[in-house]
Amino acid sequence: MDKLNLVEALRPGDEGEGFFLVKNAAVRTGSNGKMFLDLLLSDRSGEISGKKWDVVESEMEGLKELRPGSLAKVRAQVVEWNGGRQLKIFRVRRAVKEDKLELSDYVKTAPEPPEEMLAYLRRQAEAIADADLRALCLRMLEEKEEKLLYYPAASRCHHAERAGLLYHTKRMLELGLSACAVYADLRKDWVVAGVILHDMEKTEEIEANELGMADSYSLEGQMLGHLVQGVKT
Repeated sequence: MDKLNLVEALRPGDEGEGFFLVKNAAVRTGSNGKMFLDLLLSDRSGEISGKKWDVVESEMEGLKELRPGSLAKVRAQVVEWNGGRQLKIFRVRRAVKEDKLELSDYVKTAPEPPEEMLAYLRRQAEAIADADLRALCLRMLEEKEEKLLYYPAASRCHHAERAGLLYHTKRMLELGLSACAVYADLRKDWVVAGVILHDMEKTEEIEANELGMADSYSLEGQMLGHLVQGVKT
């Protein structure tokens, strides 16, 4: 049996077995009245949707084990769907201890260590000349430290990965500092503080686990959004 390797390498027509991280799983009823399994699977290279058609009642107990954050063994074929790729799943089960897998191998993660990115933000915050802005940034970085080390920047769009929020903020700050070096009339303190704080309340807008997987939004996040939440803070 051929292996299904990294998501980014899958091509229509590929068929085989592979292990993936379950991001979302639900049994739904199609327009034909038959049940099907709807999966969103991922590994460190990306994500792909999967469907197992014609689910029968005897399969339900095993399918309930496919919870977000678990690993699954899948036998499937890669097909074209809606301009992209999808897995047509023949068999699927939750991974077991005997499979000898490391969960971290399947988690999409920012390309830089989160501790180093957070330290970079702290250094830039400490260099702010304005005492009030400096204190505000350092306080927020301290209060949000635990979540920042794993939080994604979004649920699906940009930097939807473990520590993606930190990576997005760091790259934006590097861009802002470069702009300050070119445009002398920019107020560097305000640029640095603005970038550090601009998406900070995504840690309260998005509901995410320590794998960096976002599966929903908080009530306040849905009603207000991170920008208004940031103003409130």
